Amino acid sequence: MAFEVGGWGDGEGAGVILEEIRMYEDQPSSLVMDRLNEKLWPGSSLGLPITGSEASVSGLKRGALLEFWRRHYHPGNLNVALAGSFDPVRAQGLIARRLRGKFPGAQPGRFMRVRRREGRQMGLLAIPRPVQQASVALGVRGYARRDPKRFAEKVLSVILGENMSSRLFQVLRERHGLAYSVQSSIQHFHDQGAFYLQMGVDVPKLGAALRLTGKELRRIQEKEPSPAELVRAKDFLIGQMKLGMESTSNRMMWLGESMIGFGRIQDLDEVKGAIASVTAEQVSAVARELFVPGRMVLACVGPEVGEVGLGKHAGGLMG
Repeated sequence: MAFEVGGWGDGEGAGVILEEIRMYEDQPSSLVMDRLNEKLWPGSSLGLPITGSEASVSGLKRGALLEFWRRHYHPGNLNVALAGSFDPVRAQGLIARRLRGKFPGAQPGRFMRVRRREGRQMGLLAIPRPVQQASVALGVRGYARRDPKRFAEKVLSVILGENMSSRLFQVLRERHGLAYSVQSSIQHFHDQGAFYLQMGVDVPKLGAALRLTGKELRRIQEKEPSPAELVRAKDFLIGQMKLGMESTSNRMMWLGESMIGFGRIQDLDEVKGAIASVTAEQVSAVARELFVPGRMVLACVGPEVGEVGLGKHAGGLMG
């Protein structure tokens, strides 16, 4: 392992990262998620883009970069994950020899909890850009990494938008032709989480797309998914897990993320069992808890989209 900082002198070395920032700024689907997270997690590092801003990157000094490395890259923050064909004893000895003396001694940093400020209204964010299609994202403050409700939340995400059989894909794209891309996803952090819906839609169709999206959110709140739909969602999730574990790199990531996030290796059968035990009642209960205005932020990147107009469309989203 090496951490090269020699090429980053004061005022130098930032060019590649600045170009990456500009690339994401030119991609509406990336831009809308970055800005959405800023509003979803105000005053928290969770709301900051990983790439930084042009100002922060341009102003970064070599000394500050080295100090960051000393503070965070040390044994107290380090996990090494391996997957594949290897001798565990030899691998452990090799890693120990290679890393011995390479890191300064330091203590793990103090965890900074997120302060959630939830009001009664949905947050709105309109980012005008001269593009052909609006990129829309709905962010909902969800569940933390260890919250038992996260399994029902994941099943809910699959039912709503994680594959071509999902409700929103079928309604918005296949049945009404309002959007080309429709997807849902979730993220879990130590003490917080987020549920996302994202779509690309022509601006004149934005209101209709959000009304139908709102209709589907209310439908799953009010009526539990059918036994067949629940089984399909669980089978999809468990099948994706099994396929993923056939990849050595995915298995390595599972090991590393388990240790960092849970302090132990998550047992695959345990996770599969938790998914299999999710009930239709739990899915609808999670939907009722998540999809309320005070937990939600609606963001849109597109031409001639202002927050007043977006607010009117949001009214259709919430019914």
